[in-house]
Amino acid sequence: MGHLDYPYGSEGADFIEHCRFCKNRGIKGITMWESWVNSDNLATAKRYGLDIYVHTVNSIELLEKDEARGVRGFYTDFVYPEMLGME
Repeated sequence: MGHLDYPYGSEGADFIEHCRFCKNRGIKGITMWESWVNSDNLATAKRYGLDIYVHTVNSIELLEKDEARGVRGFYTDFVYPEMLGME
């Protein structure tokens, strides 16, 4: 199936409820604002078997930090693969 663009509350019970919704409907990932990336949300998503995709990340440093924390993918305006050593 697809991904859920996550427009609601970013913490606690709201996030858990959205993860349950995704898992119960075969949705494999959640897209959310970068500011919502935190260890609790990442752990909850992992517990439900969901990938996290983040928008909008225009800093290589922030992209690398989030990737190291477990974010699966990113939306960006101007970070290109060659800027990350990916060619």
